[in-house]
Amino acid sequence: MIATPLWNLHVPSRLKSWIDTVTVAGKTFRYTETGSEGLINNKKLLHIQANGGVFHGQDPASQYLKTIFGFLGIKDCSELFVEGMDHDPENADSIVAAGIEKAKELGKTF
Repeated sequence: MIATPLWNLHVPSRLKSWIDTVTVAGKTFRYTETGSEGLINNKKLLHIQANGGVFHGQDPASQYLKTIFGFLGIKDCSELFVEGMDHDPENADSIVAAGIEKAKELGKTF
């Protein structure tokens, strides 16, 4: 599971740094005659992201995480976006409550 805020349309720099550290040829992926192959197989990823605005999973950060973890071999990726708290602050409590309910449902599959 990775839980992140959306910062300037991207993941926090510490997470990016960690990803750069674990993305290692021969360890987490390899090169083959037909291209690269992820070596982290049979794993699930749950990405939880808090956004002040509303992006419906189309922001660069969530796209990056799906792409890089797919590159590493993780194809089973679930996402939970708790978004719109800055855009609609008077409904922030209900937005968070709905996110908690979604998290409970997703938690049943992990």
